[in-house]
Amino acid sequence: MTYEEVSLYLSKTKRKRPLVLCGPEGVGCLELRQRLAESDNQKFGSAVPHTTRPKKSSELDGVHYHFVTKQKFQEDAKVGKFIEYGEFQKHLYGTSLASIQAVIDKAKICLLTLKVENLKALRRTLFMPYVVFIAPPSLQQLRRQKEILGQHGIKDEQLKLILNEGKVTEQNYGHLFDRIIVNVDLDRSLEELKEVVKSLETEPQWVPSFWPITTSNNISSKYDDS
Repeated sequence: MTYEEVSLYLSKTKRKRPLVLCGPEGVGCLELRQRLAESDNQKFGSAVPHTTRPKKSSELDGVHYHFVTKQKFQEDAKVGKFIEYGEFQKHLYGTSLASIQAVIDKAKICLLTLKVENLKALRRTLFMPYVVFIAPPSLQQLRRQKEILGQHGIKDEQLKLILNEGKVTEQNYGHLFDRIIVNVDLDRSLEELKEVVKSLETEPQWVPSFWPITTSNNISSKYDDS
């Protein structure tokens, strides 16, 4: 059981808190992030990732990706400039703190999908993220959801892995989540996320007291038992 001192916070500035979606691979985080971003590109923005792979002719540096050398990427990773990074098909990809800040500077909500093990590091930044855990529904509902997306022939064993990972993740990292949405239906989950965004803009939210909130925005405080 984790105890954390928290305070009520409501931003009175144009500064927007990043919205982080996390959950088991295959639960729908990427799809929901894309749908939410497309619902209002004036309100939402995505951090432009860094990569070491070659730029395609149709891509623009700084728009689709920040294209950097492997040496530069590794140097930046070593000094903690990335909140998350990894290797895919022999190329490095990462989300930098600067890319997140660039979205915030445009007075937009930065939409992120992160692995849960990187949440603690993000919470230690000045970004004040709001974390939504996307939990898997029942086995039958998950199978139906995959079929709607055109993903047929997925074995029960694969779906059960998603369900099990969801349970374990919630047990181990649940104290870091601000909201849990069970993704029974993508359209319904999208509407729930829109309600979350609305509440962030209009209602005070509990945040860790160690975050740099100003006195005028700090409504009250308590101890959170989670």
